Amino acid sequence: MGNKVIKLNSYKNIDFNGFNCPNVLKFMQTADENTPLGVHDFGKEGFVNVIETTTKNVKPEIYEVHKEYYDIHCLLSGEEKIYYGDLSNMALFKEYNTPDEASLHKTNKETNFVTYKKGEGVAILNPVAHTCVFAINDEMKIKKAIIKVKVK
Repeated sequence: MGNKVIKLNSYKNIDFNGFNCPNVLKFMQTADENTPLGVHDFGKEGFVNVIETTTKNVKPEIYEVHKEYYDIHCLLSGEEKIYYGDLSNMALFKEYNTPDEASLHKTNKETNFVTYKKGEGVAILNPVAHTCVFAINDEMKIKKAIIKVKVK
């Protein structure tokens, strides 16, 4: 499948590679820093969770892995670093459970990261262990949309 973490130059024209989610696409084409917070449900297409948080300047410890949904992180304001790594270098910390739609993993090894800023996105395809909301330089308040699209 190639690279499982893909940086997107713009979240306005996301190619969902055959997924049938026109309403999610329409929503993201108009999303910006004024988009209301909360979960925007699109039924079988998936959902978008819009959050505000503050990035942190710490070493990542816990990584999550999803089974049922792909994550596409889109920054509506600010900049962020997302760490990701190979599951073979991690220890299981918490078994997969359906309500959280994730298993949790720990590692003390170096992992990769991707940085992105307002207007850009990062697609994380399963099964990639990842952890979010890290500062590139200084901690800052960010607003982001996390698109959850059902795995085919």
